[in-house]
Order: sequence, then structure tokens, then C-alpha cells
Amino acid sequence: MRQEFADRGRPLTVSQFVDFVNKGVFSDVRVEMLDGMVVKIPPLMPFVVMVISILNQEIGALVSDTVRLRTRMLFTADRSVPAPDIYLYRGPIHRFRDRFPSAEDMLVGMEVAHYSTLSKCRGPKAGIYARNTIPEYWIVNCVDRQIEIYTEPTSTDGTPRYASKAVLHSQEIATLQIEGQPPVEIPLAMLFGE
Repeated sequence: MRQEFADRGRPLTVSQFVDFVNKGVFSDVRVEMLDGMVVKIPPLMPFVVMVISILNQEIGALVSDTVRLRTRMLFTADRSVPAPDIYLYRGPIHRFRDRFPSAEDMLVGMEVAHYSTLSKCRGPKAGIYARNTIPEYWIVNCVDRQIEIYTEPTSTDGTPRYASKAVLHSQEIATLQIEGQPPVEIPLAMLFGE
């Protein structure tokens, strides 16, 4: 069944993709769905694993009954079911017993990008996050050792994008602020081991 869709390039709906996930159709490979197309998620490089681990540890302080954290798990959007490297969403966790979090539940999405994923994170994924009005989108850019923070999702001339972009470099500190939670400061030198 999975090969049939890959060969024909036939777009799936969110409900079809979620149904396939629930039935274990993709159990032998990590995938996400971007704009109706099933996309294989590349294996993690050791450096990316380290960065994700550090972010999980630092951001874990925000986790409460009202703010939850997931790593490399799916959420549903309008025509996509992405699997961000890290995301924060509104809890409590028991709301998601029978469904994945949706774009409306999202607070921040983070992609930890390396050579093979950076263009996808800046292109199609950024458009999906903006179109679904995810308030904040981070690209933790392991290639250039920087964090790109996108805010203010908007759609001008029919193209979804973020109106604001901040780029933080090696000696700077990224601050993650979720309403009602204390800010979390992440020194990029610590994150990238510099």
C-alpha cells in the first residue's frame, strides 16, 4: 500500500495518512507528510542528536500540565502531518489519547537542520508552519551554527511566510518565552559545543 502511493505520487489527505500511521503501514520507516506527500525522514547524525538532546534538557523546564514537549513526533496541520524535531504544545497530555496534537495546539515548532534537511526546513516546512499560523518556528541550523527564529505568521499575496526573522550566532543567547512560563535561555555556544 505504501509503495502504491510513492510510485503514483498521489497526495494523501491528513485523515488518510493518520489512518495509515494508526494501522502501522509506515512502521518500518520514519515518515511525515508534507502538503499531501509522504516524505521519508533521514536518519539522525550524531551532532544533530546531541543538539536535540541539549534542547530537550534545557526546554524541559517549561513542561507542565499546560505546556507539553514532544520530540520527533507527528502533529496534524491543514494538508500536512509534520514530525518536528522538537515542539511545544498546549496540554494537558490526556487530551491527545486518541489524536495527535494539531496546529491549533502548537506553541513552538523546532527543526534541527543539517546539510540534508536545511533547505526543506527553510522552504516547504517554513511555509507549512506559517500557513497553519504556528506562532513561533525555530530552525536550529547545525550547518552555520546559528538559530533562525521566525515569528508573526502571515500570508501576503497568497504565500504563507513569517513576517519576522531573527538570526542568532555562536556567542548569543536564544530565549524561548511561552506565555505564563519563565523564559528559557539557551546559549548557542553551549548548544553547539563551541
